[in-house]
Amino acid sequence: MNLNRKGYYTAAALGLIILSMGLGMGWFAGRISESQQPESITVKEPEEQENAPVAAEERFAVTTVNVFGCGHIIERDEGVTATAREAEGLMQQYGGCNYELKDSRMMLYREFGYCCPEHYFTGVQDGRLAVFETDRQSFEKTEVCPLNIPAGSETYGELAAGMEFDALEDINLYIEGTEDAEGAEEAEE
Repeated sequence: MNLNRKGYYTAAALGLIILSMGLGMGWFAGRISESQQPESITVKEPEEQENAPVAAEERFAVTTVNVFGCGHIIERDEGVTATAREAEGLMQQYGGCNYELKDSRMMLYREFGYCCPEHYFTGVQDGRLAVFETDRQSFEKTEVCPLNIPAGSETYGELAAGMEFDALEDINLYIEGTEDAEGAEEAEE
């Protein structure tokens, strides 16, 4: 590229101007950011909750976490407080099998092998097939009604193994449907 003297000096001058503007802007920007930053910054590592020792007298609100065989979970604030030392006694009182101290609460975990109060379920108790429900207050399993189904039938086996239903009518429809199907099979033979 052949530049005449005038073009060469113009290009050099423009380059110097651009360079000085860039340096000036960088210096100016650096001065602004320095004035906005605090004198010293102290970084503190977060404390892990699990490693923090629990004071012996620290009280926790007791919550039971009830896990049912249908997969539903019901948490209930028990309205009492307890220390970590009292956890063993509370676990026996509420039938809890495990506990956890979390967010100022003592969580007592209980597992039930049957459905929550939202369902009816079938099973065998005292040698008889019956429909059960769970009490909403105590979570105790109570019998609703016995089922008179022959012990050797396929329906008996399914209901004895345990089935869940949303309403009593659903149980009746299920039994009627299986009886109709079994009756049709016997008629074909």
